[in-house]
Amino acid sequence: AVWATGAARPLELAVTIQTEIRDDLVGSGQASLVACPPIADTMTVGAIYVCDTTLPDGSHGSVWVSIDSDEGDFSYALSLH
Repeated sequence: AVWATGAARPLELAVTIQTEIRDDLVGSGQASLVACPPIADTMTVGAIYVCDTTLPDGSHGSVWVSIDSDEGDFSYALSLH
């Protein structure tokens, strides 16, 4: 029922974004782990949040994520420091 009302749309976008970031960074070898906070509450355009990442050498970094549109467009950047 929640899916039919559209109320789950922010959660769906949040999961999609987190999965794409994790798949890209871990899949490319740029990170060995990406852990994002629950972001369904921050899916408004212009919102920025940070995911923690573990790099292949064991050091830690951050991934800055920006919500760019209501349609689920986003951008992100891996920060090493």
